[in-house]
Amino acid sequence: MRLSLCTALCCLGTGLPLAGWAEDVSPAAPAVECHSAIPRVSKQEEWPGYLDRTEGSETCIPFTPTGLLPPAGYAGDFYVDEFTDAKIRKAWADCKAQGAACLDSEMAVIEGQGGENVFRNTGSVDPNGRIDPLAGNIDLTQVRRPAYFGQPPYNEPIAAVEGRTYTVEVTVASEPNEHKYMDVPEDQTWRLRGWYIEGDGVENAEGRVQRALIVLVAGRTIETTAMQHPDDMPYTRDAATGEYVDVTFPTERSEKWGTPAWRGYILALNEAGFDVLTLDKRGHGISGGRQASNNALMARDLFAALEEFDSGAGLRLVNPAGDVLAGPDAAGILLGGQKSSEIPLIFAGPSQGAMVVAFAMHDALVGDCSFDAVETVCGPKRDVNVKAGMLLAEFAKGPGYAPARAIREGAFRSDYDIAYLPTSEIMQHIGEWPATFIGRGLWDVAGGLEGTLDLYRRAGAPKELVVVRGPHSEVEYGEPNIKFMQQRMVAFATAVMKGNKTIPGAATFSDLRELVLSAPADWAPTSDPADR
Repeated sequence: MRLSLCTALCCLGTGLPLAGWAEDVSPAAPAVECHSAIPRVSKQEEWPGYLDRTEGSETCIPFTPTGLLPPAGYAGDFYVDEFTDAKIRKAWADCKAQGAACLDSEMAVIEGQGGENVFRNTGSVDPNGRIDPLAGNIDLTQVRRPAYFGQPPYNEPIAAVEGRTYTVEVTVASEPNEHKYMDVPEDQTWRLRGWYIEGDGVENAEGRVQRALIVLVAGRTIETTAMQHPDDMPYTRDAATGEYVDVTFPTERSEKWGTPAWRGYILALNEAGFDVLTLDKRGHGISGGRQASNNALMARDLFAALEEFDSGAGLRLVNPAGDVLAGPDAAGILLGGQKSSEIPLIFAGPSQGAMVVAFAMHDALVGDCSFDAVETVCGPKRDVNVKAGMLLAEFAKGPGYAPARAIREGAFRSDYDIAYLPTSEIMQHIGEWPATFIGRGLWDVAGGLEGTLDLYRRAGAPKELVVVRGPHSEVEYGEPNIKFMQQRMVAFATAVMKGNKTIPGAATFSDLRELVLSAPADWAPTSDPADR
């Protein structure tokens, strides 16, 4: 007998909290060997783990458990069948029919999508680089460039790419959510801004050096050109209790935390030879838009940008010499002389960026589906030469492995014209991706580790799954783990370009325990059990 999504979720209670996981692991996984709390993540709740015995003693390595298991005797593919676009929309409709008992715990988050929803700290501390993101004709030379971050006290290595960086501005349409809830005119357009960094090229399957593009989409709240003082941290620690307390940004000397590490990901991929495009997403940083949650639309924005690189329509650039080029004068300058349909293309991103990547890969390989409209209709595939999708802190496993978000996502899609979280259609089709990279922290609260392993197993070769002893955010893994993740991303992307079917140096594992123990021995800050 099939279990409806509404029935499946009721077993967790109408509030659908992230805490209160249904099980440690599925019956098919190796039995857990220990439990451990994770400071600043699980607080006092102990999560399951496996014992690392490699250093002469036993250390418990915890991981995020699975939130919802298939019911006994379930016939079918539970995580695909029960968490589709249609099923979560019906769950929301059923929830509304139930009334207050279902709605009370969700409405604050849901109704928040009916107003302005933005993340903009750039320029809040240092006015150098402050612009009006909603304006259509800013002085593009005022946008911060890599050289800005080479100044003291930042001294960031990203400054090395100044001579091959273009400041980029593309034009996109406003969205139905803004028209309905924020009185934005339907003919309003927004500008998305960021950097295009030229690379030296990478070796392809024929042994030639070829220009290839990685479109790198940042996570939620990250702003490409926001500054952070190198001595600031995202938390403080109470000396008496040992509890960690998150810091609110901006502070007196930092606009945002984590941006130097984010620019490190940009630099690592560019130094490997790839062209890198990174744009602040809608509602973020120096880009326009008043709604920062529609990831399906943000995926379409990437294709719009690529088309504008070809035609010049709606495009402005500042080249490395400081010249401003627009329209036909800017057409054809980027992409290494190739068309957007020809250049080898990899989509990559963490957290919200991984959601955007998941939608973009679906658009490119399955079809552009209007998950963010009242009715879902799928159009043709995109005309691009996509080589891989790379997901950090991924959500592509869908709401089956993060059930607290399912009814909420149904509301976003049905009532607010927003597709935030990929539903199971993405996981169902991941085997059609030409190559797949997945990286995450073991205690990533975006969903259970078993869900990520399931997603990986569904993907076709070449593929790689990398885990580190860290949390959700790719900028909070700690420097050794960040460097390791960047190295694996570079190794994967270059192997894909060479046409390899296996990835040199990739970890091997046969089950959940071996996956957990494949993580390097470095602990993210605030996570080491020796410091508790």
